[in-house]
Amino acid sequence: MRGLSGTGTINANVSRGQGMTAFSFIFATLFSFSVFANSHQEQSLFQAVKTGDVQLATILMESGVSPNIRNENGRTPLIESVFFWGQVKEATILNLSKVLIEHEADVDADTAGWTALNLAANRGYLNVVRFLISEDANLNAMDRLCGRSVLWLAAYAGQDQVVSELLNHAVEVNQRSCDGFTPLGIAKKQNFLSTVEILRSNGGIE
Repeated sequence: MRGLSGTGTINANVSRGQGMTAFSFIFATLFSFSVFANSHQEQSLFQAVKTGDVQLATILMESGVSPNIRNENGRTPLIESVFFWGQVKEATILNLSKVLIEHEADVDADTAGWTALNLAANRGYLNVVRFLISEDANLNAMDRLCGRSVLWLAAYAGQDQVVSELLNHAVEVNQRSCDGFTPLGIAKKQNFLSTVEILRSNGGIE
């Protein structure tokens, strides 16, 4: 029987036990294309969260892209959604967070201890903070470089509303960073006097 090319090469090789070479080549080509397609989809998910494209992010995850993949910087899509400060409105970040969590994103995934909650608190995204807390995010997560807690990072940036929200929950008020500052201490150093008063009225010390 002759092959599609009219030469009979593939069938002749099969009879000599060499047909797997052609099959392996085809399989490898298809596998490589599949890997490329998956990689492209994963990159597209990160681009979607960076640009606030909730619809595309949803489509990609429903097509099988994991919400817990990591980019070259070790960040997951959930972390990435709050990482680029000011590029996307908070309401969109909140919607992205909800969609990612609905598709089983790990709320406590971290990069060197930085979680989505750490970043949202530092950036003052109050509604995102509230949502992540409602999803049982670790309130006392600390970065591994210097032991800066969620509350510490909010105090450092003078995010009074976030500080007040965190104090309504089970946070460690006086956790010190590696350089010895408590949340109150760092707020005072940064000259955020209203933040200092909020922390002091809730048991904060220097």
